[in-house]
Amino acid sequence: MSSFEELVYRYDRHVLNIAKSFRNNDEDAKDIYQEVFIRVYRGLKNFRFKSEFTTWLFRITTNVCITHQTRKKNHDSINREISSDEEDER
Repeated sequence: MSSFEELVYRYDRHVLNIAKSFRNNDEDAKDIYQEVFIRVYRGLKNFRFKSEFTTWLFRITTNVCITHQTRKKNHDSINREISSDEEDER
C-alpha cells in the first residue's frame, strides 16, 4: 500500500494536468484523476514491466479521458433530446 501511495504522490500532478488538458474543467479532471488511480491500483498486479511504468500510466490516463469525453457527449446528447421532447409536449 505504501508503494501505491508513493506512485500517486509521484505522478498525481502529471495525471491531473493531462485530465485538465482533455476536459478543461476542474471537476471533470478530478473525476478522471480518481478513475485513473483506481484503474492503476486494480491493474498493478498485471503490469509486466514490458514498458516504462509512466507509459502504462499515461496510456491509462488517456483512455480514461477518452472514455469520459465519450460519456459526456452521450449524456449531453440525451439531455438535449429530453429537453427537445419536453418542449414538443408543450
